[in-house]
Amino acid sequence: MLRLGNHHPAVKAFRRKYNICHGIDTGHTCCLNTCAFSNLPNTTFYFCRSSLHVHVCSNTGCLLSKRHDNSGVYTCPLTGIEMKTRDFSQQETVKVNGRGGMRFMQAGIRISHQTPRRSSRRTRQPGVTAAIVASVLADIADHKQASLTSTPATALRALKRHSQFSAILQCMVDQCALFAALPPPPAGLVQKIVAYADRVYAKLLPLPTPTVFTAVCISLMQTGFTARGVVIFPVIAWAKATAPALTSYARLKNVQCRAMSICTRALKSLVFANGVISPACIFEPM
Repeated sequence: MLRLGNHHPAVKAFRRKYNICHGIDTGHTCCLNTCAFSNLPNTTFYFCRSSLHVHVCSNTGCLLSKRHDNSGVYTCPLTGIEMKTRDFSQQETVKVNGRGGMRFMQAGIRISHQTPRRSSRRTRQPGVTAAIVASVLADIADHKQASLTSTPATALRALKRHSQFSAILQCMVDQCALFAALPPPPAGLVQKIVAYADRVYAKLLPLPTPTVFTAVCISLMQTGFTARGVVIFPVIAWAKATAPALTSYARLKNVQCRAMSICTRALKSLVFANGVISPACIFEPM
């Protein structure tokens, strides 16, 4: 993690964006399972909300990325971003002022390519962390909010269709309701998905990315998954109301519909691996 300093432009921009009053905590040690990270829009900076320490991550590489199978694809356990290499050396970031306005530029170097040592798939795979699960849930909520919210031009056209004062007031109330905040995910949902992944994720073949695995779990909670009278995935009201249609999951970050289909088939094969429903594959009800 980087510590940019309280007066760094990126730190100031992040504090303004998320209304954070405290400065950088130099004595804090970040943990992916407990710390909450948020992205500074239009940058590759992911800030810890508690300490304001920075992780720099993009599809060109990051120092936290891990190789999850023998395909040569690396995945960041914090952001879920996939990349072909992790040999990007993070350095200080600089502010650049030019004709295009102010922007942040990441200063870095490429170090020499080294042949990775062969190791077992089980020890090289990344895990499904609370940070990745929380990021997917937040992305689902953002897309749902965007689909509900109308633009100012749309709201204005709706108002112009009415001539009576009472009808205009009711239309304004309806338009304002579209901007109401969505209910948060159920308490404990992130921890239950992580606990479920601890039991089944490493056994899936082929091994999906943590982001795709999380998306598959949410999709199964939309409709529920019951077999032979056993509820394997219960219907979660939040997922049913907030998650996108199954054909629209590709709009989420680092999620592909084909990868979700492959992961779903692998998960169902694991459920009935020995001809009986495995108790380890049953998702605990909320």
